Amino acid sequence: MNPFDLIKNFGSLQEKMTQAQEELKKLKVSGESGAGMVKIVMRGDFSVEEVKIDPSIVNSDEVGLLEDLVASALSSAMENLKSAMQDNMKNSFGSELFFGPGGNIV
Repeated sequence: MNPFDLIKNFGSLQEKMTQAQEELKKLKVSGESGAGMVKIVMRGDFSVEEVKIDPSIVNSDEVGLLEDLVASALSSAMENLKSAMQDNMKNSFGSELFFGPGGNIV
């Protein structure tokens, strides 16, 4: 797309961006670790909505393991959220945005 066309269509792009941001607020993704023993649900604004921990892994001797599992589940949820947000932006804007390697917005 010609960069000058982007300038001409700025109002339309701005409206689409606002709509995309509203859609992202509704988005929910989850990440898990330990074969589902720890699960985190995040919203599109990167807030953590829910943390679930299987009671069978809660043991005072395994606090370090639990901390590692929570960190891993959070990382998983954030990667899933990033991917879902990129898909949302691609669906909202299509070829109107420039996507670089890995689907990142340029």
